[in-house]
Order: sequence, then C-alpha cells, then structure tokens
Amino acid sequence: MSARVHIPTLLTCRWLSSLVTSSVMSREKLPSGSVLVHAMNATSSCSTVPLPESVATTGAGVAVADTAPRANAKKKRTKKVAMEMPEGVSWPWMETLGMTEYESKEQRLHDEIVAYVAYISPTVQEIYARSQVMARIGDVVRRRFPRATMETFGSTALNLYLPDGDIDLAMNLPDEMDHAVKVKTLFVLAGALKYSQITHHTNVTRNARVPVVSFETTPERGSYKCDISINSTGSVKSVSVIARYLDTMPAFRYIVLVIKGYLSRIHLGSAALSGLSSYGIILLVTSFLQRNPKNLPVDDITKPLERESLGRLLMGFLEHYGFDFDYATSVVSVSTGGLLTKASKGWAAENQPNEMLAIEDPLNSDNDVGKSASMIKRVRTAFCEAHKGLQSYPLSMAQTNALGTILGMSPEAIARREMIHKIVDSGSLDRALQEVIIPPEGNVPRRSRNPQPTNGYAPYPTRQYDYNPYYGGYGYGQGYYGAPPAQQSSYGYDEYDYGYGGHGRAYGGHSVTRGHGRSNGRAGRGKPQ
Repeated sequence: MSARVHIPTLLTCRWLSSLVTSSVMSREKLPSGSVLVHAMNATSSCSTVPLPESVATTGAGVAVADTAPRANAKKKRTKKVAMEMPEGVSWPWMETLGMTEYESKEQRLHDEIVAYVAYISPTVQEIYARSQVMARIGDVVRRRFPRATMETFGSTALNLYLPDGDIDLAMNLPDEMDHAVKVKTLFVLAGALKYSQITHHTNVTRNARVPVVSFETTPERGSYKCDISINSTGSVKSVSVIARYLDTMPAFRYIVLVIKGYLSRIHLGSAALSGLSSYGIILLVTSFLQRNPKNLPVDDITKPLERESLGRLLMGFLEHYGFDFDYATSVVSVSTGGLLTKASKGWAAENQPNEMLAIEDPLNSDNDVGKSASMIKRVRTAFCEAHKGLQSYPLSMAQTNALGTILGMSPEAIARREMIHKIVDSGSLDRALQEVIIPPEGNVPRRSRNPQPTNGYAPYPTRQYDYNPYYGGYGYGQGYYGAPPAQQSSYGYDEYDYGYGGHGRAYGGHSVTRGHGRSNGRAGRGKPQ
C-alpha cells in the first residue's frame, strides 16, 4: 500500500539535495522497478502537500514512484498563497486579552478565536443600519412590484456575516418565470433602484444559473453590497437547515467565521471570484463537525467553550481539508453525515479535473455546491499554509498573536465600521433613507397621466408634430418627454415617467425612452418616418 509523505518545512534545500544524492548512491536498496522522486523538482515547493497515491516510500522515508510513465502527465505550478499581511493591518480584538501564560498553543488559540468572533460580531448600530437599509430596499421593490415579498437568506439571515459582508435578498413573485423573464424583471428592478437614488450603479448577472442584480448602496446609506434574486426558494429554505446546525453545534459559528475571515482576506471566499462560497464554507464546517475525522473527544465538539477546544478544532479543520481529504473521489454530504463518492453521484466526469471539490447540496442532491470553486487548489493550499503558520507559531509571553498570522483587519474595514456607527448615532442614515424616492401608492390610468417637468427643462412643443408612429426600444431612460403621452405597452413608463422603456408608440418621431431629464439608460430604437 502506498503511503503519504509530508515534507517538513524546516528542512532546507541543501539538506534535501544531500539526501537525494546519498539515496541515489544506494539505489540498489530501493525496490526494483522504481526510481527516486527528486524532492527538488522545480515544479514542487517545500509545502506540506500529500504526494499522489502512486508514490510510495522506502523504510527510510524516501519517496519513490513507479517508473511506468503516466499518460498525458503534466506538471503544474500551484500559485502560492500570499500569507504576508498588507501594510496597515491591525488586530483590535487582541486588546481584550491579557498577558496570560498558557499550557499549550491550542489553549491560547482558543481564547484568540473567542476574542476575534466577539469583535467582528455586529454591534447595535450595525444591526440597526443593516435592517433599515434592507427595509428601504424592500419598499422600493414592493412599490414597483406590488405582489412581491422580500426575504433574506445566507449569512445575513443566520448572523454569520463579516462586518463588510453582502446582503442577500430574495424577491418572491407569484408567477412562474423562466430564466429570460427573470433577467428582464431584474433589469426593470435595476432601473427602479437607480431612480430611487438608493444606489448609483447596478449590474445584472444574466448568464449565471441564478440571475441576480447586484448593487452597492450610496455611502450615506452605508455602502452595503447587495444581491437580489427572484424566487430563490432553495436558498431561503437552506436558512432553516443551517439554523439547526447552529443550535446543535456550539463550535459551528466560531469556526465558520474564522474560515470566512481568512479566505475573504486572501480573496478566495467568494464564488464570484472562483473561490469557496459562504454556503460551501458552511457545509464544509458542518461535515467536519459531523464526521470528526481527527477523532477528537466528543466533548471538544459539543462543549467547545468549557473544554477550550476551538483551537484544536480549527487546526483539525485546516489539516483535514488541507492534507487529508480526498478531493479526487469524495463528495461532502451533510445529509448523510458522511462522505459519498463522485462515481456514485455521477460527478466523476472525464472533462473535469479530479481534484475539484464536490459538495452535495442538502436541499437538492443533484446540485454540486463546490463546482463553482474553480480555484480550489489555491483554497487547499491556503488551508495548508494556515495550518503550518499556526503550528509553527512559538508559544511564549513575547509572542501573543497566533491568530494574527492568518487574520487581520484592514484600515478600510475599521474605518467603515466607524462610519456606520457615526451615521447611525448622528441620525444621518435615517435622513438619507427618508430621501429615497418611493412612488406613491395606487395605479394611475395611463391615459390620465400628464407628467410635468421638474428638472428645469421645458416640454417639447406640440403644435407642429405630425402623427408618425414607430416602435421605441427597450431602455431605462429617466426623464420627462415632450411628446404627447405615448400609447404604451406593458413595459411603458409610469406616472413619474422614469420609464422602463418598453415597446410602445411615440409621437413625432421621438423614442419612448428619449427625452429631457436624466437619462441613465439606452434610448429606444426606431426610425421616424
């Protein structure tokens, strides 16, 4: 049976070179049909990464490999994860810890994890600001879509978000919608959001499996990054499932927030960046606590605060998913509380790399949550580097920031938290949210609409306009139009005339979406006669 070899990081390249030389001189001691694997290969590094299963070891611990050439074997260089902290990073949670002498690094790490989670947990002002911004976004959505209901999901609903975490919202509509209709509806919503002045820029991700409209609220409204999807029932249902794990696994929240903070710092904590999504992190932590692959005492998982075991759990998580987990064949399954095989799921596709992470969605067993993490090699390397950094951190009174080797707060993150406190305490956030433009209630008949310009522009004169109709385009023009009110289709402008464009008929050769005022969208297409 082949064995896995971990190359100690304390070995120097010169020592490795001498070891290889001496081993080659005694080649007759190696099994026949094998050659020594050169540990100084240019495509390798001195990282503690498991060697392939085809690699075996001699009694002296020297790695050897079968001489039979592998078909289409390619050597790839894994991009090293930057572990160095950027300039200006600080560790404010350390101020709450005193100078205490600890019996072990894991005990010290436990206290630092508790202090870190307490620091990044939302304050009263942050909870208030986030809830008020979500409520105002909901007002805009429901006025544009009166039958819509709004729900939160993801980290926001579970209180597992970082201070600069996104807001995930689901807009539920009673109608069945295919992908194309959802995209069109999100474009309509994007126009309403921009007109409301709650944001200046929106982006509709139309090609994703789940289309979303993404935007960031204005600075005076907290600069919150928000994503809104339509009829995301699966995401909403996952909240109750994860909430059960939160209630039954006391260590769950601590480990999730540490891993999220670490991957976010090195830009690998988002599916949009091809890293590991927040949902994926949650499922990995859940599976680790369910399976207990490091065979830790049960009380370490069920009573982590009493046992002061958070340090051991974090180290075990990093070691398991950094070194031990079989990415080639295994599927993480929290529904079964164990591991499945890719072959049994039909996920062992030949056109996909074997080392891709596979995570079964507990609400949809056919959905692979990990398939979006195309940079899983870097994520795995990050787990290895974090484990090595924490393991090698010295235990002494002079060295008192073990968690600081992988976590830190940037000056921008600290300044933003201070800004949130300031705008809440001063009342400026409430004033800014009151200034959000919300259309009045009720539906005004189209033929009775008579918009008046409020932006300083006079309407177009009407005396010499002939009736030369043509069809306008689909756009998002914002402004008042001088032509007589058009005979609009269902996508026509409303009583405020910030028109969502639409296919309609206009007078005098003017497009439905062209006119005076602010125009943030495409003008309608058409050719006057």
